[in-house]
Amino acid sequence: MLPGPLLLTGGREPARASLREAGATAASARRGIVLLLGLVAAAGFLCEGAAYSWAPLHAIRELHADPATAALAYTVFAASLTAGRLVGDRVRRRLGPVRTIALAGAIAVCGYLIVLLAPSLPVGGLPCDYAGWGVTGVGLATVVPGIFSAVGELDQAVGRAMSLVATCAYAGELGGPAVIGPVAGATSLRIALLVPTVLTVLITIVGPVAVRRATRPAGPKEAFVTARPDAGCAARATAARTAAQTTAARATAKQGTVEESAVEECRHEG
Repeated sequence: MLPGPLLLTGGREPARASLREAGATAASARRGIVLLLGLVAAAGFLCEGAAYSWAPLHAIRELHADPATAALAYTVFAASLTAGRLVGDRVRRRLGPVRTIALAGAIAVCGYLIVLLAPSLPVGGLPCDYAGWGVTGVGLATVVPGIFSAVGELDQAVGRAMSLVATCAYAGELGGPAVIGPVAGATSLRIALLVPTVLTVLITIVGPVAVRRATRPAGPKEAFVTARPDAGCAARATAARTAAQTTAARATAKQGTVEESAVEECRHEG
């Protein structure tokens, strides 16, 4: 009596083990994608926070601007960031999410390089500094919103992934001053701003990879593996209900045919 159940279930066990292994692989891949998205979001918010916190101080220390004039650097950056976010969705629809974040990172790199080179100019250093912060704001405008949109394209557990990516992003914003401040105190603010400059390069390189992996459509096998565990039971239950309804309809039709035949026979006999 024992070999029977074993023979009946033995064929299913390798398939179940294969599905479990494929599910574990898919879950691991999703975690890697979410961590990449969180890293890019943290870099984006850290670069934004560096501009908000240090742009006026950079103009005062490195370009010897008075405080009233130096405050314009903050205004230029905030205005360009806001304008970029107002048109960011339109740009993303036109270029696609991958090309948009790659272009945004490249623009942000150019902006920070302009800011770093402004004190070396013999004349026009302060206007160049303002222009650099404006370019940086345009570049960073679509980075974090693009990452959040990519999280929404994940196949499942979007809420959990969004909470993790948002936590990473705000951790980057809060941790920026803790990194840039000590570096600026030990060296100079100009050297400290190399930190967000390097992070914009990271956004340019890693951002498109993370967004591409998050927004690519799942294949048939991957979609099956990432489906809800009870999807098969629900499908079988629906099929069973449909079969029962079909059988009942056929039985009713057959009964009606028998009754019509009996009536016809009675008419002939009459």
